[in-house]
Amino acid sequence: MGKFGRDPQFLKEVKMPVSEFIFKKAAQHLSSTACQQNFILNFNLCGNFGSHLPDYVKPENYDLIKNNLGALKLFCGYAQDAGKVYGNF
Repeated sequence: MGKFGRDPQFLKEVKMPVSEFIFKKAAQHLSSTACQQNFILNFNLCGNFGSHLPDYVKPENYDLIKNNLGALKLFCGYAQDAGKVYGNF
């Protein structure tokens, strides 16, 4: 972890095996129901959405999205700045 921004001196103060703790937390999260239905995580790990498609890819939403493309507003910047211009989204 020191290689990616953690000063090795900080780890000397830790009273538990850090790698074991991280592994257990990752295993706990990856076996959770919410994780199993997370389409972004599935895409990152498997390279596809699997059976959990995001709303914008579901065939039943195609016509709705196509018919509302005129309402789409593009914003180049941070999400919080877009919120100031367009309100909540």
